[in-house]
Amino acid sequence: MALLAFTFMSGCGEKAEEVIPEIRLSNQSDASIAINSNGRTIIVGFTSNMPWTASTTVDWIVVSPSSGDIGSNSLRINIQENSSQQPREALITVADRDVQSVVSIKVTQEAASEEPVFSLDKTDFCVKAEGGDIQLKVTHNIGYEITSMPDWVHQSSKKTNGDYDNYVFSVDKNNSSESREGVIVFCNDLDVCIPVNIKQAAKDISLSVTPSSFFFSSEEQNDKITIISNTNWVISKDVDWIEFGTDEGAGNATISISVSENKSINVRKADIKVSTTDGSVSSTVTVQQKGGKEIFSI
Repeated sequence: MALLAFTFMSGCGEKAEEVIPEIRLSNQSDASIAINSNGRTIIVGFTSNMPWTASTTVDWIVVSPSSGDIGSNSLRINIQENSSQQPREALITVADRDVQSVVSIKVTQEAASEEPVFSLDKTDFCVKAEGGDIQLKVTHNIGYEITSMPDWVHQSSKKTNGDYDNYVFSVDKNNSSESREGVIVFCNDLDVCIPVNIKQAAKDISLSVTPSSFFFSSEEQNDKITIISNTNWVISKDVDWIEFGTDEGAGNATISISVSENKSINVRKADIKVSTTDGSVSSTVTVQQKGGKEIFSI
């Protein structure tokens, strides 16, 4: 009886073996998941020797199932598309109910692919003949460069503020009597180009002729007229008794004028017209010549 009592007391003093909770991923590389901005569903396998729960604190990841029992298990991780311009990350936690064994799965997702932005606030300019500055702003999130520019336009400055570039271009004075046009071309890294059209007015046309009149004797004579101009000009007449050293030219010039002998006893008169080649400005010179002596003989 003493032996039985000892045996009974010894049996009451023994405790059941304690189980240590353990959760282990089937593939350790699943502890860190990195994906692009597109949505994706990923299956992660693991084993657990205790009942478990799975959770995350973000709303763009859905984990199922959210709990399970002992044995081999798998999680279905549904990651939504990232439409923002910022990357994001989150943790998925798998733990036993007493949170003694915890496995964390880190999910990193790239930002959404950025749509290329490339625009100019102004693409047409009109500039006076005396020249001056023009300003424009380029908005971009992609690389670009100026691929061509007229030789009479020069970049004065460029100031950058984030995705904005503010340019100042200087336009030379137009010394021509004709207007001119040019293009500044901006092209981005995707070969998308935007032309900037520049139109510049012609300089103001000037034309003056001196003297404004001549009075010649009846004999053959020569003289000169002086033309002051900043453009091309032509001389026209409707009589044959007046001749010029040249009847066309450009800029300032001194032109000889000659009249043949007037054999008539009558005074003769003609108007000479000096005008720009486009006809926009003209000047008139009046030429008179005395009549010849009256002759009467038998």
